[in-house]
Amino acid sequence: KGLLQEGDAQFHYGMGPRQIMAFRMALEKIARNQNVDPQKIISQQRMIINTNGAIHDDMIKDFITNDFYGFNPKNIFFIKQPILKGYTIKDGKVVLAENSPAMPYGHGYNLMQLGASQQAQQVINKEVVNVTESVLNLFPQDVIITSHRVNDLTKFLVDEVIDIEKFALRLSLLDKGYNVVGELVENPNKQKGGNAVKSATTGKNFLLETLNFKGDPQLTAMVEAAAEKSAPYNAFRLTYEGLKNILSKTLPYNLRFKEGYFYLESVTGDIMQRPDVNAAFFKKEGTSIHDFKEEKNVEDAVKFLREQDKEIRSALGIVEKILPKVGPHTVGKGRLVQFGTSGDRGQFDVDFTREHKMRIFQGIANYHLKSGIKGAMLIGYDPRQDNRQAVEDAAAIFAANGIKVKIIIAEPTPVPVLAYFASSNKDIEGV
Repeated sequence: KGLLQEGDAQFHYGMGPRQIMAFRMALEKIARNQNVDPQKIISQQRMIINTNGAIHDDMIKDFITNDFYGFNPKNIFFIKQPILKGYTIKDGKVVLAENSPAMPYGHGYNLMQLGASQQAQQVINKEVVNVTESVLNLFPQDVIITSHRVNDLTKFLVDEVIDIEKFALRLSLLDKGYNVVGELVENPNKQKGGNAVKSATTGKNFLLETLNFKGDPQLTAMVEAAAEKSAPYNAFRLTYEGLKNILSKTLPYNLRFKEGYFYLESVTGDIMQRPDVNAAFFKKEGTSIHDFKEEKNVEDAVKFLREQDKEIRSALGIVEKILPKVGPHTVGKGRLVQFGTSGDRGQFDVDFTREHKMRIFQGIANYHLKSGIKGAMLIGYDPRQDNRQAVEDAAAIFAANGIKVKIIIAEPTPVPVLAYFASSNKDIEGV
C-alpha cells in the first residue's frame, strides 16, 4: 500500500523478537542511568513467555539460535497454551468433535497455567526440560508480575516497554492494598475488548469483558454507549501481587459457539470479579490503544516498527544511512579491492579509509545473505591503528543486515586463530 519508505524494513524481526530486544535495551538504559552494570540486571531478569501451541516450538528454537537475546536461560520460562478441539451434541450427549478446528481456550487459560504444575519448560544446555511444579512456586510469595501482549505495538519502544513513571504508580497502588493493577487507554476506534467498570453498590473495580455481556441486551447497550463516548479501554497491561494465592481457585469458563461447535473460553478480566481481588486502574492522559490485530492496523504498525528500527540502529551505533548502494566490485571512489596475502591491501587513511572498510563489510554481508549462510559472523582484530573502530563498524553493519555476530573483543587475535575457529565450529561461517 505504499506505506514503506526508503530505509524501512532493514531488520527482519518478528513481533516477539522485537519486544524482547526492546525489553533488553530498556533494562540496559535503566541500569546505565542508575550506574549499575547492565549485564548484571539482564542476567537477573526473570521472564515468563506464554504462547499459542502452534508456534511454541519455533519460538524456543529462536531463543536458542539467538543466545536468549543475552538473558539468562535459567530465568526464562516458556509455557505453551494448547489448542483444543470443540464439542458437539450427539444423541443427546456432549461429545468431543474430532473434526472441529482446534482453538485456544482464551487468555484466562494462559493466566491459570502460571499456577498449575507441569506447564512450563526451560532450556538447559540447549535442551528443552519440562518443569514439574508451577512457575509461581519457583518465585517468592510476594513476587510482582507484569504482563502484556505481543501485539501491543507500544512495547516495541524502549521508553514504553518499561515506562518508569507508570511502573512506579503500579507499585504505589500495590502498596495501598490493591493486588491487581490495570492500565487503561483511550479507544477512539471503538476496538472490541474489556471495559473498566465500578460497582455502584460495592465500589469494587473490575473489567467487563465482551464475553461477560454477550446475549444480555442491557449490558450490551451500556457498553456500546460507553464506546460511543470513547470510554477507556483495557490495554491488557496488568500487574499482579500475590498471584499464587489468587490462582488457588480457577477462573470461570464461558461457553462459546463457533463454526458449529462448542468451546470453553476463559478471560483474564474475570479474575477481578473475585471477592479476594482488589483491583485498581489508571490511565495516562493522551494515550491510545495501539494493538496490531487486523489488516487495518498495518499503517499504525509500520509507524512503530520504523521508530523501533531507529532505536535499534542507535543502540548498534549505526548512522541513519550506513552506506550508499554500490556495484559488486567497486568500493570507495571507484577503487577496486587490492587483494594481498590475507585480504585487501592499501595505504592507511589514504585509500584504505573507514568508508572503504565499511563498504567491504557491506559487500561481505550481501554475499553472506545471498549465499543463504546461517551461521554467525566471527570478528577479531590485530593491534594496528583504529582496528577496534573497524570491529565496531563491522558488527554494526552485519547486525543491521540481520546477521548474528560473535566478537573476540578482549585482545588482539592472530588471523590463523580466527580461521581455525571458523573452520572448526559449525556455528561460525565467516571471519
